[in-house]
Amino acid sequence: MTRVVRWDGADDWQWYDGAALCRGDAAALATAVGDAPLNVLLATPQAWVGAQVLPRVAGRRLRQAVAFAVEDQLAGDLEAQHVAVGRRHADGRVEFAVIAGDALQAALARLRAAGLRAVSLTPLASLLPPDGAGVLAEPDWLTVRLAGEASLCGPPQDILPLLAALNPPALDWRQLPGGPPPPPDVPAQVTQVPAQALPRLAAGKIAFEFA
Repeated sequence: MTRVVRWDGADDWQWYDGAALCRGDAAALATAVGDAPLNVLLATPQAWVGAQVLPRVAGRRLRQAVAFAVEDQLAGDLEAQHVAVGRRHADGRVEFAVIAGDALQAALARLRAAGLRAVSLTPLASLLPPDGAGVLAEPDWLTVRLAGEASLCGPPQDILPLLAALNPPALDWRQLPGGPPPPPDVPAQVTQVPAQALPRLAAGKIAFEFA
């Protein structure tokens, strides 16, 4: 059975042993999961998601359309980006995820070196709805998705000032145990989310493909 685990892209992993939340490095995770296939929730700014109205093409042409549509948001060369495409909505918007190709290869190399059998890499931001402004508030990390705009994530002390400056409409603030509440000057509807819900929320979300 595929296990859902959370990874910060460095060496901080979170997973569940029954109902107990565990945290450790790659060696500890490898000991805990053995050869089990892993759906890795990637909590790093290098992997981000968005949604835009795109032509009704498929496969490689659709991935190229995504890359051209977000070219001004990319940190590197257009051809060096790895794009994953998700669901198309009735209004023509297509969900997508982007990561630099070298960052993806580095992540895969680290997984292989640790003896971990990842079958998918899913940006944590894809767990938030694509049609509104939402925040996933973890104890030391905020992940933000602002409708079709590029997602962002980072420590609360970095992200909260950005939220105040962006002044989004009422936020869907999903607060995990120990996660920070919204600041008083940021309008938000708070929902308490049990940490055990993350694996369920990850089902069917965008994942990067790799050989």
